[in-house]
Order: sequence, then structure tokens, then C-alpha cells
Amino acid sequence: MAATSLDQLDRSKKHWKIMVRITRTWEVFDFEDGDKRISLDLILLDTHGNQMHATVPEEDALKHERVLQEGNICIITNFNVGSAKKFLRPVNNIHRIFFKWDTVAKLMNDQSNNFPMYMFSFKTFNAISSGYEETQNATDVIGILISMSYIKEGTPSVSKRRDIIIQNERGHQLKITLWKKKSLEIGEDNIRTFDIAPIVVITSTSVTFFNGVYALSSTTATKVYIDLDIPEARPLEEIIKCEGKKTQLLTMPFVSSYDDDVLDNLDIKTLQDMISALDKKPSMGTMYTCKAKICEVLHDFKPFYYSCGKCVRKVIRKDNNDWYMIRIQVEDSTHSISLVVFDKLAEKLILDPVEKLVDMEKQDNGSELIKEELKKLIGVSFTFEIKITPFNLKDKNKSFTVSKIFHINRDIQIGGIHENVQKDQIVIDQQDNDCSEENVLISKMVTSDKTNTKFDTNDAPNDRSTLTYKSKRIKRTTYKK
Repeated sequence: MAATSLDQLDRSKKHWKIMVRITRTWEVFDFEDGDKRISLDLILLDTHGNQMHATVPEEDALKHERVLQEGNICIITNFNVGSAKKFLRPVNNIHRIFFKWDTVAKLMNDQSNNFPMYMFSFKTFNAISSGYEETQNATDVIGILISMSYIKEGTPSVSKRRDIIIQNERGHQLKITLWKKKSLEIGEDNIRTFDIAPIVVITSTSVTFFNGVYALSSTTATKVYIDLDIPEARPLEEIIKCEGKKTQLLTMPFVSSYDDDVLDNLDIKTLQDMISALDKKPSMGTMYTCKAKICEVLHDFKPFYYSCGKCVRKVIRKDNNDWYMIRIQVEDSTHSISLVVFDKLAEKLILDPVEKLVDMEKQDNGSELIKEELKKLIGVSFTFEIKITPFNLKDKNKSFTVSKIFHINRDIQIGGIHENVQKDQIVIDQQDNDCSEENVLISKMVTSDKTNTKFDTNDAPNDRSTLTYKSKRIKRTTYKK
């Protein structure tokens, strides 16, 4: 019986024969018992560039694992053809292969290099961030890895994760969160070995949307490839060669791309406008967006504090749960005010985790080392949002808490590319807790307004996750080994 191409498979008969390359494999684990594997899943690719998702139940996976290795070319017979997933399909195919107890998978003797090795359906950054309403297919992207956070260990409600930032040939940036085991697919040691910024391909991601910002999250089908020899990498390679800088690993978690249109439409007030607005007794919760430069770091309080893991109330230290709380003086051409910046927002400004400052404090001259470290903030300009609180309305207090950072302007070297970050579109929200200076200083409870979405189920995110995007142009390409 001759082999059938994947695009000809359907449910009309039970006996098929296919010749395919295994281009990707991943394990699917039980949602309740994260250590219990329930299936081995595959992406199959035929000689015509057709792809199909295949599932091997756990009870049959062990006998096939030697043959079903990534890169192998196999002959597979006696399997079932069923419907593909309704949401976040790892490939664009309405059908899916299911292995049976008597399915046969044999390794081809001729592992020919003429057989396609990879196939991707890359979406442009603009297509991702312009707002979709399609949840059917997962998303493949390619870009220069310009920053990567250290792994943030999980909690009972949120799994461990790593954030990476990739950049396309136009200089636009996109955040991708790698969850659980996917956070280990690229590590700090790997990055340090690169002389230049690597080009990464990330497959089968889901589009997430929060506070007007689009980003990507890994699913169980996600695979991270580094420096593949593919045509889409050529423009990115030229960008890297022009700079020739060594890759730097920076801790820049929780950064997301922001549309130019959104930034252009921000109603930016001068500091004087904001101060004058206090005379008019604005409503509590009124928000203002301003742009200013840091002119001084204030050291009347320690730049971090120890808090409860569920709120921002100060507590007695029992384990590592420190939060940034930095106070800075900022100015524009009209006025000067003091700001308090908490936790991840402060970490974005400082470019180091709070643990670094905690360790510094333990040294003999710790306080001086910390002050020297924070000097690098002076001269940094950024666009930020503040929310009017009772603390501000009382006696017209001119110290404000930063609730969001849209944009940071400084010259930094990231991932081997010398960037003027004024071109970047960056937004960071104070998501973890809606904390303000007065709440911390008087140790009052603050209600958390963070929306923690768990994206790491068997095929994370869950089908019920909110994903909003519409179909755009998809580039479908195959590559030969």
C-alpha cells in the first residue's frame, strides 16, 4: 500500500499508511497530578509540507518512544483519524491522528536529507498585537532574544515562569512567558555561551491580552529553537552582525509590547498640570499620565521591605519575600515631585531583582553599596501613570505612587544590540498588588487586584481562557535538513 499524504487523511476509512518526519514531540500531563503523563504528542510532517498533530496514549507510548524521536522519518500504519482540538491547535489541520494499541511505527532505513525538517506558520508582531478573535490555531514567532528573566519560582496559585523579550527586524518587541517545564528550554548558562544575541523560534504559543497589551504564553506544545538555519533568520542575522555586541543576560521580567497607536494617544500631563489638579479636588482614583526624568534617589527609607506573600503588610521575616519600595524625585520643565515605585515596576527601572540589594545590605558597607547601585537611575526618563489616593488629597501631598510604566528612555546594551530604548514600546503594570506609599508606611492591608491566569494545563491555556484576536496573514514555510 502506497503512503498517503497528510492532507488526504480523513475519517472515511480505518487503514492508512503515512511516511512522515517527527518534527516535534512533547509530553502531556494530568491536570490534577502534574507528575502523571497521559500521552506523548507529536507533530508529523510529510514530503509535501503538510502537518498533522498526533497523540500516543501513555499505555502505548513506551513501545513507540525509540522510534518516535524528533527528526526521525517513519512509516506509520493502522491508526485512527479524528477531529483536531477546537482551540489552540499546534498546527493548522482539522484532523488529528490517534495511535491505537496495534498501531505500527517503523523507522525508515533511508533518513534522507531531502525530507523537510521543519515547518512554521510565523505571524508578524503587528498581526499579534492588532487584536484577534481567532482562538483556533496556536502562534509561531521568530525574533532576536534581547532579554530574558531568571525563573520566577511558583506559588500554590501560580506556576514557575520565565519571561523573554524578542525583537523583530523593525525593532518592535514582544514578551513571551514560558511556563513550568517550558521555562527550562532556554537557560542562563546557554545565554552566557553566545558571543552574539541568538535568534529564537518559539512555536505553538497562545495570545494573551491584559490592560490593552498583547503578549504570548507557552502551551504544552511549545518548543524553543535557537539559531536555526532558515530564511526568516537572515534579516535578523544582518541586524546582529551590524552591532556585533556580546549577549547580556538581564533580569527584565513582566515586560510587554505596546502599540505605537496606544502610546501616541496617551493624554500626557505636565507635572504642574497634575499638581494644579489637586486644587480642584479630583475624585479618588483619578489617574494621570506624566513623563519626567529622575533627578534624585531619596534614601529616607530602605529601598525594600519584607512583606506578607498575600498582601503588602509588613511582617516578621521568616523566608525570602522582599519587595522593592524605592522613592525618587522626578522633574520635567514645569515642576518636580516625589514618586514611590514598588516591586516589579522598580525592578524594571533598576534592571536587577530585589534579592541583589538584600544581599548587598548584608555586607559591611551595604548601605553605601546600595546607594551607589541606585545612582544609575539618575537621568532616566520614563512615562508613568499615578492614581490619586486619599493620601494625596489630604493636605495636597505631592508624593505619588506609580501604578504603571509605559515607556523608559535610556541608552542600554541588551542582547548584543545597542538600543535607544526611546524607540521601544514598553508597559509594566503594578499587577501583583495595588499598593501605595501610605499603605506600606502605616502597614495597612491592601486588596490585591492582580489577575493571575494559570496557563499550564494539559494544553495550557485552558480552552476557557480569554483570547481575543482575528485572523491575519500567516506565512507557511518548510525547511529541509
